[in-house]
Amino acid sequence: MKPATAATLAYLRLRGKDGATEAEIQAATAIRSGAQRIHELRADGHSIDKVMERSPIGAAYARWTLVERPAFRPLAGSQTGLGL
Repeated sequence: MKPATAATLAYLRLRGKDGATEAEIQAATAIRSGAQRIHELRADGHSIDKVMERSPIGAAYARWTLVERPAFRPLAGSQTGLGL
């Protein structure tokens, strides 16, 4: 993974459910093409939601949110007798 892509992933994780816009990613990481980094992260298998928003003056922009699934943890005792 490219350093810029890794930095974008780290920033999206930091932002959590608030997500990040291109301008926020650029300001926090000095990465110019947030959209390209998002494309690379999706190609690597990361699930990233996009919501289109509008500024007070009407300009449209995207807000991306990393969707991380919780790690699988079997319920206590559910593997009993399966030899696992």
